[in-house]
Amino acid sequence: MSRGARQPFLRLSIPVVSRLSAGNMLTRAEIPGLICTALLVLVGLFLVRWHWRSWKRIENDPEQATLTRWFQSRRRMQVAGLIVFEGLLLCVGDAILPILQRADWITPRQLAAMWGIDMLAILLVAIWLVLLAMGDLAVAVAQARLERLRAGQQERSLCEEIERFRDLHGDPET
Repeated sequence: MSRGARQPFLRLSIPVVSRLSAGNMLTRAEIPGLICTALLVLVGLFLVRWHWRSWKRIENDPEQATLTRWFQSRRRMQVAGLIVFEGLLLCVGDAILPILQRADWITPRQLAAMWGIDMLAILLVAIWLVLLAMGDLAVAVAQARLERLRAGQQERSLCEEIERFRDLHGDPET
């Protein structure tokens, strides 16, 4: 080697690094999907943090920290966590698997199988999210119905008490 020739600072002979080149990285078609999955993960993480903080605020209040409220908070934190997981699964299917295939780490047949498994997992998580949302809706409707029944019962009780008071002290209107 001549004295004027530059030697590379670090010679990478690791097969992992040599397979990844600029041509194997993200394409223009994959970037919007990756941005959307990143946003999905960020929204999910924000929701997990928000629901956790809201539970921690009411945890020490015995009037609000009921078992029903805990289950509601747990359901909502699970939904938020599954949104994060859904985003990660989308990232795997949209960006990571195509990069691995372009780097010749997996064959097109393996890509198709892994992509199918990824899409099946995404579908199952989405179904679970829908079931959790329907459960949360059902509980909210039942709680609203229970509150209406309690309010009606309290109204009837107050009306009976007013009638007893009028009977005891005479009705000034008659």
